[in-house]
Amino acid sequence: MREDFCTAVKILLQRMETHPEEFYEEVNPNRMVNSPKWGNLLSQVVSLKNGGDMRGEAIFLTEAEKNALYKGYVKLRRKALDDYVMREVLSPEEDKQKELSRSLTNSLEKTISLSTSSTSKKNKLYGGVNYNRTSTPV
Repeated sequence: MREDFCTAVKILLQRMETHPEEFYEEVNPNRMVNSPKWGNLLSQVVSLKNGGDMRGEAIFLTEAEKNALYKGYVKLRRKALDDYVMREVLSPEEDKQKELSRSLTNSLEKTISLSTSSTSKKNKLYGGVNYNRTSTPV
């Protein structure tokens, strides 16, 4: 790590080594996405490295800082990919099915929670009256 890097870049590079889970999330057993915490900045860096337009905080970074963040992020995601492949190769099919079931259950629970929350807000807003289009007035 170079001395002339800004403090933010130094911190992010160190956290990539010590807290990789902050930089991506495993949505389900076979899909990883950028985490909300650092995903926006890292998406900007990756976009700039791939010839994308300049916007967001990444435009304030030097080329050396962008290169370092990009290389650190690629290293981190390659390690995550290695871990995923090894886990898939070494885990029995039964474990995979349990993990998929757990992932689907969690997704369903989140959907139900959001739906319930939305209905609760509507009930408070409309005084508990159901204004669904499919319902008929009494």
